[in-house]
Amino acid sequence: MERNPIICKPTNSKTRGYQSCEVPSKYRILGLCASCFYDWMQTDERGKVYNQNTFSKKVSQRSLTRKKEIKSKENKIKKTIKEENTNWRPKLQTKIQLISRLIDKGLKCLARNQGGQMHGGHVFAKGGNSTMALNLHNIHRQSAQSNKWQNDDGLLREKLALEYGNDYYEFISGLRNHRKLEISNNKFHELYQLSLAIVLMLKKKDLEYSLTERIQLRNEINLQFSIYEDEYCVFKR
Repeated sequence: MERNPIICKPTNSKTRGYQSCEVPSKYRILGLCASCFYDWMQTDERGKVYNQNTFSKKVSQRSLTRKKEIKSKENKIKKTIKEENTNWRPKLQTKIQLISRLIDKGLKCLARNQGGQMHGGHVFAKGGNSTMALNLHNIHRQSAQSNKWQNDDGLLREKLALEYGNDYYEFISGLRNHRKLEISNNKFHELYQLSLAIVLMLKKKDLEYSLTERIQLRNEINLQFSIYEDEYCVFKR
């Protein structure tokens, strides 16, 4: 049903006393036509307050929401670009070394039987044996001081054989026979995310493990990563 024009007149208490055009209009707000209503919000003190409370805040809120949406999208794009341009293998290796240290919690340096800051020392150096660098059986506790001395590599292997047995040492030595790793950077990123969850789990447990338990944990976590075939992941006594 079509509206009948009504004289533009400030009939509402908010606009009462405002000098309107008194021209008939089909559409009115607070008794005023659109033109007078706009002028009232710009010139009348009551109108300015009404505009601020009713419209400006809504516009400001929408603008703030929009800015947050844009910022969120920008952050997602930046995160994606960063992830795509990050080399995830060394980051994963760092976490796997931390996992090894958490498994060996409470133990002294395997090579020199000394305390202090512990690293995840590679039984067979990661530089010359990169294929086995991510295998937990090849990583055991080694003090920061000992890890800096290359001539401690032989000592580390000797002490490992004494503690774990020659069969375990021979198993680790055999890890060098594994084929070259062919893993995409995206896959390394996925494995890095998994490593964070494993680190969190071990930290929450905060336990010290027996020799048998340390081997078993290395077996189980190697299988979780699935970087190597099972025969290279699991040591069986």
